[in-house]
Amino acid sequence: MVLILLDSSFLMLIANSPTYGFEEIKNSIGKVELVVLKDVVNELLSISKLASTKRSREAERALQYASKLKCVTVSEGLNVDDKILNYAKLGGVIVATLDNNLRKRLRSSMVTVLFQRGNRFVTEGVT
Repeated sequence: MVLILLDSSFLMLIANSPTYGFEEIKNSIGKVELVVLKDVVNELLSISKLASTKRSREAERALQYASKLKCVTVSEGLNVDDKILNYAKLGGVIVATLDNNLRKRLRSSMVTVLFQRGNRFVTEGVT
């Protein structure tokens, strides 16, 4: 089974776009388990309280989606992106993100990244 670690941007996309699904990912990767960091949940909580009304609602839907996923805590790292990177370096983890800066950092650390290209999800890196 492959773990897919979702960041807040990716969670907000899939929770607020019912047309997006993981069927094509499951077909290409196989059996997957979706995982979220506790820090990502906290980030979504902050967005839900501080952002504009539309973004706040999107964050709330992402929180509902995340509540059904395995939640892990990572203590090493200064910020959420560092913690995502540190968790992914443990191996066997694909990181799903829409954040280009995080994506570059992950690629340079030889971590497979799942991202959106057009209306499809694609992976790049080591699989």
